[in-house]
Amino acid sequence: MSLYELKIPQLGEGLREARIVRLFKKPGDRIQRDEPVYEMETDKAVSEIESPVSGVLESWCVQADDIKAVGDVVARIHVEQAEQANVAPERPSASVSAAEPQSKSLRNAIPPRTRAYAREKGLEESELAQIPFAGNRLLPTDIDQYLSERKSESSVSSAGPEYEEVPMSTRQRTLFYRLSRAQQQVVPGTIEVIIPWQPVEDTYQRFKQDSQSSSDERPTRFLLVAWCVTQIIAKHPKFRSVVVDVNHLRRYRHVNLGIAVALPDDELATAVVEKADALSFAAFVRESRIQIARARAGKDQAADSVVHISLSSMEAYGVYTAAPVVVPPSVATLFLGTPHMMMVEPGPKGPSFERVAHMTMTFDHRIINGVAAARFLNEIRDRVAALPNAGLSLS
Repeated sequence: MSLYELKIPQLGEGLREARIVRLFKKPGDRIQRDEPVYEMETDKAVSEIESPVSGVLESWCVQADDIKAVGDVVARIHVEQAEQANVAPERPSASVSAAEPQSKSLRNAIPPRTRAYAREKGLEESELAQIPFAGNRLLPTDIDQYLSERKSESSVSSAGPEYEEVPMSTRQRTLFYRLSRAQQQVVPGTIEVIIPWQPVEDTYQRFKQDSQSSSDERPTRFLLVAWCVTQIIAKHPKFRSVVVDVNHLRRYRHVNLGIAVALPDDELATAVVEKADALSFAAFVRESRIQIARARAGKDQAADSVVHISLSSMEAYGVYTAAPVVVPPSVATLFLGTPHMMMVEPGPKGPSFERVAHMTMTFDHRIINGVAAARFLNEIRDRVAALPNAGLSLS
């Protein structure tokens, strides 16, 4: 038997890192050649990665939501010698070759349960080589002793630090990864229009007064605006497109709508309404409520679907306007601000005030230019103004 290291593959030019989404196997499981063993997310897609060898999984070197660089070790697989011969060997450097006997000896001295225990304690694989042990194998008790001594040394040396380092949550690490990727790829442009709010309020109140619908079935004010957005996207194919490469766009027949959902502790999840433009109004409201509830329960859906455009609302927080961020593969993010009174152009009787809301859009300038963005927002504004006459029904 020999040990094969499964690494993050180079799936495309410019790929530097990937997020681990799911692990399909457990240590001790049998793996067949070409069988999917884990799923990873890159800036292009979410992909299932297959094993190039058959064998038995010894250990995972990653966990779900870890961000790893191309070439990092993901898993170690025990393979038969004949199987190993069919795999193109990596070309080791002189220093690696010299250290190989020691590496094999160390691997044999660390049982899988000890590796698992070390991961639970937040230790990296490289740290295990620094932990002394008395017997033939490194045991969890040795790890406890090592951590205890390290903690004592830390408390003595720090002597009352003025700060503390706290780990990011899994959800925030994922968002950090996606936003960092956006900064590298998207060329952002931002544009804004003012939409009338009274048509939204009138339509909302009409549904609220309908005794045949419950509060859980009725559309919110935000969903009324979101519905208008989905109907306009049907006429603007660039807003349901993603970049394939410098020469091509991939244009989807329908739009997957992302909705930003705030969670406790300032965390964020995305609800996704798939093929939103193909749904009836009643189906759209129902599906949106279902997916928002799933997001509030902790299920972020952005990794499960290609989100073409995202909506965010600060309607309840007194924020009138903001500059949203585009997260690829989305082509744009729309921000809906808090409705407020604003003076409109004076008429024959002088100035008047109208209830309005700011709608701000940041878009990917690689795909969409300013005029197309302006037309898109203006059509949404007109659609919102026509809401009371749209004949919307929940039946």
